[in-house]
This record gives sequence, C-alpha cells and structure tokens, in this order.
Amino acid sequence: MAALVRDMRRYMLSDLISAQRSADINNLSEVISALVNASIKHHLRTPELTEILEQAEAQLPMDAETQALKSNMFQLVLGVLKRHKIVQAETVAQDVIAMCHGMVDAAIAAGERDFDIISHRLRCAAVSYVNSD
Repeated sequence: MAALVRDMRRYMLSDLISAQRSADINNLSEVISALVNASIKHHLRTPELTEILEQAEAQLPMDAETQALKSNMFQLVLGVLKRHKIVQAETVAQDVIAMCHGMVDAAIAAGERDFDIISHRLRCAAVSYVNSD
C-alpha cells in the first residue's frame, strides 16, 4: 500500500511540474490555474483509487520518499508564490494546498466528475485567496 501511495505522489508531482512548465510563470493567476487543473485531473484520473490511497496515506507512517515527494510539491507551490512576492508565502502555500485538497476531495466524494465545474470553483477560490492581502 505504501508503494502505491508513493506512486500516486510521484505522478502528482510530475503532473504539477508539467503544469507549471506549460504556464506563463510571470502570470500568477495562470500558474495557479494550471496547478489547480493538474491537481483536479490527477484526482479525476482514478477518483476511487485516489481516495483510497489518500485515506491509506493518512493511516500509514510516512516514509522518507513519500515525505520528500510531498515536500517537493509544497516547494513547487511555495516557489511560485515567492517568485510573485506573496507575503507570508509559506502560510499561503499551506493554506492553498489544504483548501484545494479539501475542495477536490469533497467534490469527488459527492460524486462530482465534471472537470470544468470543479476547476472553476477551485481556481476562483485559490486565485482570490492568493491575491487577497
């Protein structure tokens, strides 16, 4: 189970890196939207499996590799925020990640599968939060 969780995190990190590279790094809203969309696509690829693996991850002791993967995802988001001089970037990164994770999980648990609707809500929330100061 731990190996499956690591694989899930590895794929997620890869999706986020690809999304960041494809976005205009100078446009904060575009980068956030790309990262949000990558996260949703990742979750919707195999929603039931992702939900099971995330539940397992919460119960298992986190090994060094999984911890490093999660740290790399955080650092990716943090780097974007720092590049755009967001005040308290670490706190904002933690909040945005938690907010997005919670909203995607809730939508999928409710049976939602419409990418565009979930993406719109999540992008509005994340971009508004990051831009509020």
